Amino acid sequence: MQRATIIVGTAAAVLALGLGLFGTGFGAAMAAPGFQTAVILTPIVLAVGTGLSLLAPGFAALVLLFGTFGLLYSFGFNFVTALPVLLSVAAGVMSGGTALRRGAPDQQPESEDVPRERVQLSGGNRREYPP
Repeated sequence: MQRATIIVGTAAAVLALGLGLFGTGFGAAMAAPGFQTAVILTPIVLAVGTGLSLLAPGFAALVLLFGTFGLLYSFGFNFVTALPVLLSVAAGVMSGGTALRRGAPDQQPESEDVPRERVQLSGGNRREYPP
């Protein structure tokens, strides 16, 4: 689920960056300093949240959802902004699910008498699967 979080979060950050670059050219009404700051910081917050999903998925979920609220504050929810908003919400939910799954105890206790399946990786390296 972490890989999916990275893919979806990166797509949301790139789309938010494109939306921000497109959105700053709308005119003087959107040239307010608060709007410009939100437009520039929102893709950065989404990218940081995506990167944090590997190290601290619970905190990353909060950062991604905070970035979602930044998108909604900057642009609102309409036809143009629906995809980045929904992708950032999905990335936040997946990161939160990863955090909950990490905190849950395993269903089967590990013991020495249960053999683990071994997988041959490229280059002759061997690794136990599942990790």
